[in-house]
Amino acid sequence: MFGQGKLSAVENLKEPRIHALPHQTMLVTTATGDPAKTSGAAISKLFKAYFRIRGAVGAPRAVAPRARWPTPFDAPRESWVGHFGLPLPAGAQRTISERGGIGFPDVTIETWDYGEVAEVLHVGPYEDEATTVARLQGFLDAQGYHIVGPHEEEYVKGPGMIFRGDPKKYLTVLRYQVTKKR
Repeated sequence: MFGQGKLSAVENLKEPRIHALPHQTMLVTTATGDPAKTSGAAISKLFKAYFRIRGAVGAPRAVAPRARWPTPFDAPRESWVGHFGLPLPAGAQRTISERGGIGFPDVTIETWDYGEVAEVLHVGPYEDEATTVARLQGFLDAQGYHIVGPHEEEYVKGPGMIFRGDPKKYLTVLRYQVTKKR
């Protein structure tokens, strides 16, 4: 999703939608604390691990980092737990094992379960996501669904490794696992 056409790759998510996503093999690391202070290091670590093994997993491809946030948003930010992940292509886990591992003890390989998910594109600073989440929740209520998984974000466009960038132009896919209400 990186590169030119970032918005066109997620434009269909300007309006909330529900669809099925397959399970995804991910490189994962966990960080605890205020995301403004911990996210950059976690994502940097994932990319270092990813590019170290990319020869093992085939041709490089653009990947957008993701994070799952199981901590309630009303908890103090210092106690937030973020599980940061980068998607791996099919077969990567076996190839990494054959090469002796990832080389980063706090980066693991996990399968993130998906199934039916609700998604919507948030444009703007992360601090302003509440309005977009409320819009997605209203859509789910109207469709007869409820959330059954953690808050997930896919960072399509955000701060770079060196420069903060313009938060008004951040593109973040907000995602939740959902199920039909009974």
